[in-house]
Amino acid sequence: CVHPNPAHLSLFSAANVLYLSKDQTDITITADEILQIANMSEEEVRVELALPLYQRGKLSMGQAARLAGMNRIRFQFLLGSREIPVNYNEKAFQEDLDTIHRLTKRQDGRRE
Repeated sequence: CVHPNPAHLSLFSAANVLYLSKDQTDITITADEILQIANMSEEEVRVELALPLYQRGKLSMGQAARLAGMNRIRFQFLLGSREIPVNYNEKAFQEDLDTIHRLTKRQDGRRE
């Protein structure tokens, strides 16, 4: 059995197969089987996968939004509806402050 490189597969396609190995026992499950077992659409699974990965800091907001198939604003609304806080750390805050200062200086330069 050849195990495909998951980096070369889209999340869900006919060729997707998830390979798990525990105690020398291989388990093979297709993406279609996951969808059927979970009784969810591909879009629902993408959203449900994106949320915890974002919440745990494994994906950025942009990455999680893309995985969920939506833009960042819609993803932020989804986070709010699920009461999941936006990951906003000190570094991101400082970057935003720097951007505000840079834009403010540009505006001041144009007014003179």
